[in-house]
Amino acid sequence: MSVLWEQRINDFTPVNIISKSDVTVIPYDYRKDPVEPKTHLTFPDSTEFTHDDNIDIVNKDTKEGVYAQLSIKSPLNIRCEEGAGANVTGHEADVKITTITGDCDLSKVKTGSVEINSDFGNVNVNSLVSNAVIFSKGNITGKKVQGEKFTICNSQGNINIESLYAPEAAIYGKHGNVTLGDVHGFCKIVTTGGNVRINSSQDDLDIKCSGGHVNVTLQDIRKSVLIQSYGGNVTLMVSPEVCSKAMLSVRGSGHPNISDEVKHKLNENMEATALVQLITYDAGIFVGMAKSWGEDLWGKIQQKQDEDKMKKIDE
Repeated sequence: MSVLWEQRINDFTPVNIISKSDVTVIPYDYRKDPVEPKTHLTFPDSTEFTHDDNIDIVNKDTKEGVYAQLSIKSPLNIRCEEGAGANVTGHEADVKITTITGDCDLSKVKTGSVEINSDFGNVNVNSLVSNAVIFSKGNITGKKVQGEKFTICNSQGNINIESLYAPEAAIYGKHGNVTLGDVHGFCKIVTTGGNVRINSSQDDLDIKCSGGHVNVTLQDIRKSVLIQSYGGNVTLMVSPEVCSKAMLSVRGSGHPNISDEVKHKLNENMEATALVQLITYDAGIFVGMAKSWGEDLWGKIQQKQDEDKMKKIDE
């Protein structure tokens, strides 16, 4: 049996939720009721509920969850126990979420601070604008992530972020792979077993990988890129823009393989303003020429057009 609580409250009232079943938080829809109430809460009738300066919900029911329509300006603190998970959409105040084995999903969240701590659950962030810290042993995925500082720590699962925009980003992995699509801003990556792949980096990098392979496409550079690999091969693709401004330093136990095109472009570079360093131990190195950002974008557009043409032919 569930209880529906509705009341107009201060838009900035903190909301604290402890639950043994799933928690869902969405923005209050002002189009349906622009005056009041400002808050809808649904929870099991056995729930401990208090409302004063804060809203506090303690749900001990393992089957029926908590559903909340809140002001987007209410600071949110959710602690999910046992297998419960959390789903937060469209929030614009600070968010803190703790789970054990349950998953955590954030979508269209835009705020100053996000903190997620999950023992074994998966974490998915979709369109996140915030300074964020994420700890999890599950898989961590994201589409578009933006913020001044972004930190991920993962000891078991994989990390996969499609677009990362952050002046200062740090990613720490252990056994899982780290895969990043477009990276804008300085990014530090440390892994102790998994592979590291960056499809397109537009700024400086500091990568230290033990055991896994490193595959990076460097489209641009500001000052320095350092890649250290202990046991895993390194493949680095550099754009003409990088070759025009950077020196290349390679140190390793094996003989590095640097393409003639890269050597030619580097020899033409007489006034280097940046440095790319590759350091490997018991691993191979290959450095090749990547397409420039414009060429790569045009190639993707052409590929999409060709795929659309083939679909029309098949139809």
